[in-house]
Amino acid sequence: IGRDGQFTTNENPLPRMQRTTVTTFYRSFLLGSTVPINIRSCHLLESLSLRSAIKIVPTTFDMPRLRVIQATTINAHGLISLIQHTPNLEVLEVSECIYGRSIDRDTSSIISLPVLTDLVLRLRRAIEDAMFSHEDLGNLICRFHCPSLINLRISARTSEDICTPLYDMFARSHPPLQRFSLSTKDSYGEPSPQSVSAFEDILTLIPTL
Repeated sequence: IGRDGQFTTNENPLPRMQRTTVTTFYRSFLLGSTVPINIRSCHLLESLSLRSAIKIVPTTFDMPRLRVIQATTINAHGLISLIQHTPNLEVLEVSECIYGRSIDRDTSSIISLPVLTDLVLRLRRAIEDAMFSHEDLGNLICRFHCPSLINLRISARTSEDICTPLYDMFARSHPPLQRFSLSTKDSYGEPSPQSVSAFEDILTLIPTL
């Protein structure tokens, strides 16, 4: 990371870098301590592991070598622009929080991830108004086309927030899913008949389970 807090070609041999891990001592929910990174020069990058509160500078070119993205806390605009330019992404995991809002409001455009096998999205921290809402999460998931998906783990607020977007994604993708974990805040109570019905509809689309 350069003196300005960003990856820069002037201070690092980034065009040759294939794997990187970014870690700071800041707690992931302190957005005032986010680390901005610019990976536009990392043309050979294959694996990106972000273990801090990270702000990705939006990507404008394809990164066909990038196959793994693992993040703790990441900004919505940077994440969405990144996965729109990684056609060979195999693993996408966000373990704590997506924050901010995406500039891209077109929820009808498809995000094609043809070789993605592992998708983990857990929004476990709330960050006041900067939080990427559960509605935003649903709008993102319903745009995914993931025909190779094998492992899916999702955490959402309620079943109502997520079942319809998941149904849309499965109906489009028909993946060979083998592992599926859906955790919601209402998982510990008695599910509503609507939630049960919505989940049963999802299961009809994934006969491989």
